[in-house]
Amino acid sequence: MSRKNLARKIRELLTEKIRNGEYPPGSPLPSNADLQREFGVSLITANRAVCELAAAGLVYRERGRGTYVSEAVKPEKKTYRIGIVDFLDHLDNPIYNAALNIRPQTIASHLKGMGHEVQFLDYKTVSRLESLKNAVKKLDGLMISRSFWDLRTLANFRTLTLPMLLFNGEDISPEPFNQIIADNLPGSREAAVQTMKYDFPGIIIVYENHSDGRNRRDAFLQALNEQGYDPDRISQYELEVAAIQRGAFSYRMGQKLCGKLPGKLLYITSDVAAFCMMEAFQDHRLTPGKDFQLLSYDNLEDCGYSPYREPTLTTIDSQSIKMPHRAAELMIQLIEHPAEGSLIVRIPTSLLIRKTAFNIQP
Repeated sequence: MSRKNLARKIRELLTEKIRNGEYPPGSPLPSNADLQREFGVSLITANRAVCELAAAGLVYRERGRGTYVSEAVKPEKKTYRIGIVDFLDHLDNPIYNAALNIRPQTIASHLKGMGHEVQFLDYKTVSRLESLKNAVKKLDGLMISRSFWDLRTLANFRTLTLPMLLFNGEDISPEPFNQIIADNLPGSREAAVQTMKYDFPGIIIVYENHSDGRNRRDAFLQALNEQGYDPDRISQYELEVAAIQRGAFSYRMGQKLCGKLPGKLLYITSDVAAFCMMEAFQDHRLTPGKDFQLLSYDNLEDCGYSPYREPTLTTIDSQSIKMPHRAAELMIQLIEHPAEGSLIVRIPTSLLIRKTAFNIQP
């Protein structure tokens, strides 16, 4: 390659680094001697490349000090194409949208607001290796919801080399993937501290029989144990079917518990189930926050579901808005600065006290 072509190649590489912000405005450019060693060229060729950058106004030279990136140079913002392995179900159902659509929708909106492109991938695509590989050919990164995580898809994801981020989880997967999870302990501990301020004769826990429901239950049990609450005063009931699928199961559970509730604390591991059960409580003339205390999980009332005139349910907030924002930003970070090993980011939950619990003087 001729000296002129070598200088042009060096100039193009340096221009890219200046444009993408690797050499920000005002920062020093490597010396000619450094460029000579890095690219294996002569000092004359290195100097030619820098002179061309100066002629283009990208750098300026100060005698006796060195070469610096011009202040007027603004780094170019790259556009990435991000795949989101999740679904957006366009149902006219506020509770469904608040519970399931809010996170993928928020991630997509945040990425688009940052100037990036988004492509949704469904289960059928990611469960077949050939279709998955075809789908990711033009992607820069892949965000995977835990609900799309099983033995078949996991085997397929393992074959990919692009940056990937597992989101929408509440426990750490043993698989070596980058993950962002909701940490249920902080909010549970806040709730346990409030619980100890009241002399509840008992606590009733109703949990959905899936990994998240069990995780939420276990976090609250751990927090109660840390506070020294008597475990013999805790009773548990399992919802075999998620309330988002069959609300009637939750309603019937509410009817079953009505006679056991007065004076006690009821913790339900899902806002969706809690709203269904509250219909049963109303039918039996029981008022949460007055006849008994009701704690829930998720904070759907700040995510587009407003069944009452004002937010009513005391809940452990899973950060359904904050987590997607952080997940989108983390995905771009992983693309631009790949992490060594697996990166685990925990988003702490927090307690929101409203009318149904901890809102009266003990």
